[in-house]
Amino acid sequence: MISKPSAHLALAIPLLIFGLVAHAPEASAATAAEMAAQARASAQAQAAQARTSAQAQAAQARADALARAGREPTPPPPPPARDTTPPSVPTGLIASAVSCSAIQVSWNASTDTGGSGLAGYDVYRDGNFYSQVFAPLRSIADTGLSPATIYTYGVAAFDGAGNRSARSATGGVTTPPCVSPSPSPAGAELVGFVPGNFGYQNSGLAVNQGTAVVVGYSLSGGGILKVLDVSNPASPQIRGSLISQQWLAGAVLGSTFAYTLTVKPGVVSGVELQVIDIGSPASPIAIASLELPGMPTLIGAGTPLQLKGSLLYVAATDAGLAIIDVADPRSPKLIGSAAVPGRAANLSLADGYAYVISTSTVEVVDVRVPSRPIGVASLAVRASAVAIKGGLASIIAGDYLVRLYDVSTPAQPRHVGMGFFFLEDPYSLDAAGDRVFFSSAGGPGTSGAGLYALDISNPAQPTLLPKIATAGAARSVVATGDFVYVGDDVATLDVIRIRQ
Repeated sequence: MISKPSAHLALAIPLLIFGLVAHAPEASAATAAEMAAQARASAQAQAAQARTSAQAQAAQARADALARAGREPTPPPPPPARDTTPPSVPTGLIASAVSCSAIQVSWNASTDTGGSGLAGYDVYRDGNFYSQVFAPLRSIADTGLSPATIYTYGVAAFDGAGNRSARSATGGVTTPPCVSPSPSPAGAELVGFVPGNFGYQNSGLAVNQGTAVVVGYSLSGGGILKVLDVSNPASPQIRGSLISQQWLAGAVLGSTFAYTLTVKPGVVSGVELQVIDIGSPASPIAIASLELPGMPTLIGAGTPLQLKGSLLYVAATDAGLAIIDVADPRSPKLIGSAAVPGRAANLSLADGYAYVISTSTVEVVDVRVPSRPIGVASLAVRASAVAIKGGLASIIAGDYLVRLYDVSTPAQPRHVGMGFFFLEDPYSLDAAGDRVFFSSAGGPGTSGAGLYALDISNPAQPTLLPKIATAGAARSVVATGDFVYVGDDVATLDVIRIRQ
C-alpha cells in the first residue's frame, strides 16, 4: 500500500513532466528524458523513506504495547559461541609390553568443557605421531615392534572443534627379547589371529560351525559384539559388528542367532538376555530381549550362558540359575529357575546337569525337567570357572589351584586330584579330550598372557604343559575339534591348533 504523501507525489510526476515539456520548447528530447528520470528517482527515494518511517513507527508501537503490558521485547538470539577451549591433558598413561613385538598403551579419560565434546586422542610414539583413538576408547595396541627395544608414548586429547590439549607425560617400556617357546608335548601352535586392536576388554566367546562371536565391554561404558568367519582357522575374518550402549558379557551361538547378556551398571542395575540375529553376518541386529530376575554378578569373561537344543541356561545374578526357552528366538520365555547360595557366576552343562558356580560353592543342579530344576549336590570350593568332560569336572580355585572331581554320578561328586600351578590370573576354561585349556590374562610381574593346557589323562597327577603366548590378555576360551579359540583383549581372537 502507498502512503498518502507517496500517492500525491506519484500523481505529480506526470504533471511536472508535462509542464517541463510544454513551457520549454527549446529543451531537447534528451534533456527532458534526463529530468524525468531524476524526478522518478527522487520520488522513489522519498517513497522508500516513507516506508522506513512507517515501519519504525509500527515497531515503536509494538514496543510501547509490550511496555504497557509489563513485558520486555524479545531480543534476537546471540550467535553461537565458538569453542576455543581445549580438553584436559590426559593423565595416567601406562605402556605395557605384552609380547616381544607388541605394547599396550592406556590412559585416563580427558574432559572437555568447551561445548563441542571430547572427540578422541592423538597417540605419539617416540615423539612422532603414531595413530588416533576415538572416544570413548582409551587404549591402543602398538604391534610389529622390534624386540629388546625401548619405546616411549605420549597422548594428546582433541575435541569436536579441533582444539587439542598439551601432550601427556610420557611413558616408556622395553619390549622383551623374543624367545621361541618350548614345543608343547601335544604339538600346540598358534596358527591364526585377527590383526589390529580389539579396543575392548573381552568378556565372552562362542564358536559354532565356522562362525565365531566375540563380545567385549569398555570400562568407560558400552560394549561390542563382533561376528567372525573362522571357516579357515589360519585366517579368521571379521564380518560385522554391533555396538551396545551397555556392557556385554558371555556369548553362545545357535545356527543363525547369538545370545549375550547386557549388564546395566549403576544403582539401578540388572541383566537382560539379548537375542542377536546374525543371519546376515555383516549386519547383526538385536531382535529380542528378556529381563532376568536378580542383581548382576560382577562382569567378566567366562561362561555365564550355555545353550542346549532350544534351552538356554544362565548363571549371572544373585537369583541363581535361570532356564529360558528360545525355541522361538524372537520370543524368549523364562520357564525355570533354581536358587544358589550367594551369586551365580558361571556354569557348565553335562548329561542333564548344570554345574553352577556360586559365591563359595559349586552347585550341582538336575535340569532334566527344565521347569523344575533341583539341586542334588554341593562342592565346598570357591571357584571361578568349571568345565565338564567325560565325567570329570575341572575347577579353577584361585590363581594356583586346579581341582578335579569325578562326576560320573552327579549327585555324589568325588574329589580325585588337584595340582598347584601359577596360572597368572586365569579367567575361563574348556576341556577337550584329556586336556583342559585355561585362558590367562597375565599381570604385573608375570611373563604375560596366553593359553595354558593341563594334561588330565591321569587325574590324580595333572600335568601343566607349556603356555602359548597371546598378544593381549586372554579372557575366554573355546575348545572344539583340533582347535582352541581364545578371546584376546588385543587381537580379538587367537586360533591355536592342537593334536590329541
